[in-house]
Amino acid sequence: MLSDLQERKIGHHFKMHNLSGDGRLSHEDFELAMKNLAREFKIAPDSETFAQLKAMYDEQWNQTQQFADPNGDGRITLEEWFAYWDGTLNTPGVLEMLVVGYNQAFFAVFDLVDPDGPQGYFSAERWGKYFVAYSQPFQEGVDAIKFIDRDGSGLVNTEECMRATKEFFGDDPNAPGNALFGPY
Repeated sequence: MLSDLQERKIGHHFKMHNLSGDGRLSHEDFELAMKNLAREFKIAPDSETFAQLKAMYDEQWNQTQQFADPNGDGRITLEEWFAYWDGTLNTPGVLEMLVVGYNQAFFAVFDLVDPDGPQGYFSAERWGKYFVAYSQPFQEGVDAIKFIDRDGSGLVNTEECMRATKEFFGDDPNAPGNALFGPY
């Protein structure tokens, strides 16, 4: 069962992804996030990069729907989202696989949309733009980096991101990774 802290964080994560504002996650929300991200990084809609980004987000939606939409109606309610995360967090080994998947997706997206940026890392600038793509304030993304950049380099590497992702879905109220997706 999810703790109150986990419900607050995971509920915020849901709202962050519900860009249509209808209270359910759908392919439309993933499409909006992809288009917003493309806009933030000035990716032309008729470019190969845009097509690759769209394919990545379509795959993310397909994976999410497969596991979090038990009735297969193409919409994930908050209750379904909580049930999905409760099962994920309480099944040995699943969170670790998911953390790896999340991080591979973050870095693949950033390396695709910002090929001149630091490859294999994300900066406060990149994370701020990611936040804007999900209708969150740019500054909240910049502020989140202060917590998840453990070595103080100004760049978040794979190890730091994986640790922060695992902490975000955990139950420690003092974990720095709680800030990964901003205030909840």
